Order: sequence, then structure tokens, then C-alpha cells
Amino acid sequence: MRTTDRVPRQHDRAIDVALWGLTAACVLVTLWFSFVEAPPGGSSFDGADKVGHAFAYFATSLSFLFAAVWRPCRGDGRYMRRAMWVPVGAVAFGALIEVLQGFTATRSPEIGDIPAEAAGAGLALAVHGLVRRRTSPESGRGGIRTHG
Repeated sequence: MRTTDRVPRQHDRAIDVALWGLTAACVLVTLWFSFVEAPPGGSSFDGADKVGHAFAYFATSLSFLFAAVWRPCRGDGRYMRRAMWVPVGAVAFGALIEVLQGFTATRSPEIGDIPAEAAGAGLALAVHGLVRRRTSPESGRGGIRTHG
């Protein structure tokens, strides 16, 4: 293998590690604000709590989609055929959190959080699909190189 071949692959691995790290950080922050401490600004305006839920599940789902399913410059990931399951998994994760909050002394479950989480995860899937279509070689926009 030539040195020039290794640099892009090492760079790709670094991006993948960063995306997986971002996904893990998003999950940990979501868990922290779900069980330990109320998120900042959660009551600053009507619906702020729901906006926070949507944003958290958007960020987590989008980073997971880029890490696991597909991203520019790398192409398909390990779970390329599972993109549609990401929002389903995110909503299931959110529903589980709501149930578990019922067993804590400091938090209470809110069924109304689940639609906000679903909206965030669904928006992530839509943005991911849009980025994928806009950057693929078939889009006619020149595309972005991918490694196989």
C-alpha cells in the first residue's frame, strides 16, 4: 500500500471515530438530562421542553446515521440498509426513558415528549437522505469520492 493510499483511509477512520464519539456524547447528554439534571432553558418559553427533545433526538440520530449508515467521502457504512430503523430505534429509546423516569424520585414521564423525539429523529433521517442525494455521483452535481 502506498503512503498516499493510507492517508485518506486514516483520515476516514478518524472521521468515523469522531462521528461515533459524537453519537455517544449525544446519548450520554440525553441520558444526563433525562435522569440527573433538567436541561437549561427547558421552561424559557412555551414548548421549549419539546424543542429540546426534538433537537436532542435530531442530533443523536443524525450523528448515528452519518457514523453507521452513510457519509460523504466514505460511502456506505456498516449498517447501510438500516437507515429507516434509526428513527424507530430513537423513538423506542425515548419511550423507554419515559417509562424509566416514572421510577425516579426526581423526574416524571411525559408521553408528549415522544412525538417531539419522533419529529427530531424523522427530521434527521430526511436531512441525511437529502445530503446523501445531493452529494452522490448520480446526482449530477459531481459527487464526492468514496472509498470502497
